Amino acid sequence: MNTSTPPARAQGLGLREFLFSQLRVKITLPYLILAIILAVVVTFTATQILARDLEERFTRRLIDSGQLAADTIVKIEREQLALLRTIVFTEGFGAAAQNRQASALKEIAQPLVVNARADLLEVVDLNGDALFVMHRRADATRVDDYLYPPGAPYADWKIFSQVAAGQLTQGNDKFADIVSTPWGNAFYTAGPLKVGDKLVGVLLVGTYLDTVARRIDKESLARVSIYAPSGDIIATTLTTRDPARARIAPPEYARILKLPADQIYFRPTLTDAGTGDFTEAFGAFEVRDGEPIALFSVAASHDEYVSESGGEIRNNIFLIFGVGIAVIAGIGVLVARGIVQPVTNLVAASQRVAEGDLEAHVDDRGRDEIGLLGRAFNRMTAGLKEREFIKDIFGRVVSKEVREVLIQNFTEGGVKLGGELRQVTMIFIDIRDFTSLAERYEPSEIVAFLNEFFTEMLEVVGQHQGLVNKFGGDSTLIVFGAPVEQPDHARRAVECAIALRQRLAEFNARRHALRRGIESIRIGIGINTGPVIAGQIGSLGRFEYTVIGDAVNLTSRIQGLNKNYPEYNLLISEMTYAAMDDATIRVKDLGLHRVKGKEARVRVYAVLDEAESDLEIDFTHELEREIA
Repeated sequence: MNTSTPPARAQGLGLREFLFSQLRVKITLPYLILAIILAVVVTFTATQILARDLEERFTRRLIDSGQLAADTIVKIEREQLALLRTIVFTEGFGAAAQNRQASALKEIAQPLVVNARADLLEVVDLNGDALFVMHRRADATRVDDYLYPPGAPYADWKIFSQVAAGQLTQGNDKFADIVSTPWGNAFYTAGPLKVGDKLVGVLLVGTYLDTVARRIDKESLARVSIYAPSGDIIATTLTTRDPARARIAPPEYARILKLPADQIYFRPTLTDAGTGDFTEAFGAFEVRDGEPIALFSVAASHDEYVSESGGEIRNNIFLIFGVGIAVIAGIGVLVARGIVQPVTNLVAASQRVAEGDLEAHVDDRGRDEIGLLGRAFNRMTAGLKEREFIKDIFGRVVSKEVREVLIQNFTEGGVKLGGELRQVTMIFIDIRDFTSLAERYEPSEIVAFLNEFFTEMLEVVGQHQGLVNKFGGDSTLIVFGAPVEQPDHARRAVECAIALRQRLAEFNARRHALRRGIESIRIGIGINTGPVIAGQIGSLGRFEYTVIGDAVNLTSRIQGLNKNYPEYNLLISEMTYAAMDDATIRVKDLGLHRVKGKEARVRVYAVLDEAESDLEIDFTHELEREIA
């Protein structure tokens, strides 16, 4: 223990001022008083009161979960209806259905269904025959994991007949229902497909009922079961139930549906697990026309709820602290200004700093430990602001990865010029016919276009953890494997290039939608893998992180070969093809080519897109083209 004279005493403060300037005194004295008060006011008579309160809270929890479940059902139906309307109003979809063009229906509907993560899509003609069917696999692990099975006897489905007959409900021609299908129970929303005013088919968007139950479970924080009008369970997240005992008799089912809106039907439901009995609260599974098509229930374990709430002993402790807090509220006024408020302000300011707000500031006028801590905190935030400002400015000049490497080098002994031999994969991107584009548009338009184009491209590169090494006006060099080592740099680079090609297609589509007649932007992409020197090049007064070497030049030359193959826009070298080790990426062998600066000819492959996926890899090497 330090027995030297404290600073406050050394400054000539009186004994009372000295004591109350110490944080330990401010904390110890109130808790000493609190301990005495708690020893006096502890009582066990509140146990029963809290037990009744827990029972009421448990009931309220079930009611609230039931309301959340009903809201989730409405939400799911609205999402299905929104997807249905989006597809129906997509130009050309109705005509494709009328002409029975399954490929056109797939081309329009597939991206919309995948983006919406919908489970089921059915396009059916008025005779009940399927024109296009798209189902998400029940065990799917990816959002695009879909099947295209044959249809079902749609003519027997009530919602199909309602739409096909042109029926209306509450002034609307959309219907929803739970349907037992060959692929399982599902919740469907159906609407008409029209060409002009002519009805040409029916569109159905659905969700597996098990998916509906799991989603309600997640959003209502309770176990969920869905009952058919027969009283049988058709979906549940309470998997330990006894189906025979959980079944609802038809008279009981009808009675539940007839209950007024302000009355909730509860019943105990036993499980096979040792978690105690569950209590269910029932509600009507209602759809857009207001007619209930099923029953749902939310269930929770009363024993688990009580256990989570602490049991009787913990309830008594809560009561003690509740009474104690009420007493402390009066006594604490004497010390709150000296302890509670400054600590609260400091905690709030610390949270703001943790969230990135470096403008946080605390009152540091106190002469005790909190005052010292406040002054240290303010100095810390000032230093962080300065450091973040420098990092932000630095990060706008170089990439994030280069910035972190240079900062690490600096902290380990200063920035040093020089490089190291690295095996990397490089992507060289060039905008086709950029010179002619620059002649036809104003400079401001060209700059705005390049900024928008590179923003799109940089986002894709960032997603694949690549390094944009340099911009060359209408071209870009991207590096994988430096400065951060990436064992799979070849595969990353090829996947990034494929994603860049897809993003360019989306970019062109948006530009065409905003301005008709505008030219599509075309790019050529070349990828090569090889050794380079990567590091800081220049002088201590001005340097940049870059890669140099013959492999860099070869990347540019491979990109240039795109001009000889207008049908392809993504070429890779045989070194990259050998290094990426990914059989899922389809390529076509374009043979050996002679490029500038290389005596030996280089074998080049074209990476195929989805439209060319039926092309086979050419390993014969019989067609070899020499480019001088």
